[in-house]
Amino acid sequence: MPEARLSIDLNPIRGGLTPFALGFRPFFLGAGAAAVLLMAVWLAVLAGHLSPPGYYPGTTWHAHEMLFGYVGAVIAGFLRGHSAVAHVHYPGFPDFPQAELARRQMRRGGGLISFDLAGGVEAGETLMNYFARRDTPMELAVSLGSAISYIQHPASMTHAAVPEADRIARGITPGLIRLSVGLEGADVLIEHLDRGLAMA
Repeated sequence: MPEARLSIDLNPIRGGLTPFALGFRPFFLGAGAAAVLLMAVWLAVLAGHLSPPGYYPGTTWHAHEMLFGYVGAVIAGFLRGHSAVAHVHYPGFPDFPQAELARRQMRRGGGLISFDLAGGVEAGETLMNYFARRDTPMELAVSLGSAISYIQHPASMTHAAVPEADRIARGITPGLIRLSVGLEGADVLIEHLDRGLAMA
């Protein structure tokens, strides 16, 4: 039954709305409701499958990629100089183990950064609690790479059930933080990273 109703609502759209828009306002409202319904269904189906960078037109993706790389480099530099950070892993640094490979494959160091907090697990949890607040520009997420900045602490999130010795053997240190920079801007992200790291 819902299929028949949907078919009836959508049939007039094939004829065009222009002749009916002025003289048949109730029809126009019905067609508008059908269009809104179609959009809602489309979003419900696709929203879970497309990440925000997927929405950017191809002509602007290069600009976004360059921005991710620029902001990533600025934030990685900030983190490297912070007293609460023991080590920063960033492909844009000359001393990165695969720096030569990164130079061949990337225009910049990219927007994905990982760093080790000197305070270990407790510091990582404290930093995550800071970014779990609604008044911060980053979101906690286990999937990285978006227009929104995402941050996560594997030891207390994705790998919490893995024994610590196994985590460390795989390079997942107690204070490891993974960060994916978005489009919020370096100044805003640094301001909040500084606040969060001061608590860690």
